[in-house]
Amino acid sequence: MAAWDHAVGVDVERSDAVPARERDHAITTVAGASGDDPLAHWTRVEAVLKADGRGLRVDPRTVRMDFTDDGVEARVAGTDGAEAHYRLAELDLGPGYTTNVAVRL
Repeated sequence: MAAWDHAVGVDVERSDAVPARERDHAITTVAGASGDDPLAHWTRVEAVLKADGRGLRVDPRTVRMDFTDDGVEARVAGTDGAEAHYRLAELDLGPGYTTNVAVRL
């Protein structure tokens, strides 16, 4: 996905593709725990890493989420060591899907 002035990443996952217990264990093993729904956490992390352009070449555990009254923001260290900041939004594609979009600020 592309935008004129900002990098954008999107991740869509089927919530019923794998049994929840097995899925949640795999997510927390790879991406760490976030204190909320593991699948929502995973789609946020993947959306950020796609917007970042490096994808899973970056350890998913290094993506830090900040939950504020205004929504969710994420930070990840760039190749130059500077942090990149992202705003996240969850999209409702209907039952059975968890979707997040990340836009670099």
